[in-house]
Amino acid sequence: MFSESRLAEVYLSLGDIEKADYYTRKAFKNIPNNPVHFVLMVQLLKRQNKEDSIYYYFNKVKDVIGSKDYQVYNIVLASLYQNQENIKKYKLIDIANEALSFHKNEMSVRKMTDYVFFTQDNVDLAAEKYKDVVEKN
Repeated sequence: MFSESRLAEVYLSLGDIEKADYYTRKAFKNIPNNPVHFVLMVQLLKRQNKEDSIYYYFNKVKDVIGSKDYQVYNIVLASLYQNQENIKKYKLIDIANEALSFHKNEMSVRKMTDYVFFTQDNVDLAAEKYKDVVEKN
């Protein structure tokens, strides 16, 4: 399914959603537990504004590949956290806690979970203030 996933990537980058959909679903159907195929599926679903489907597919693969690959958590959190309603609707706090339990030393996971816990604006503001304090010292 390497060829199908590469074609899906190309068509996604070109904006040809119909062909991207075909190749992404083919790759995911044949090897659903491949993190690359999951990432492609989420990218496709995000472009199609199918947030419920992102959550559905996450729950389908998380037990198999979530503990092995931190990107599974990052991609689902990044796709859903911007809308505050999604935090409750898709139980993003639970997903963030689960991500931390498996990948607590991965900085990108820590940053994504902080976005869920504290909002991106607050995390960015804290980072700015920290940078200012460090520069003054």
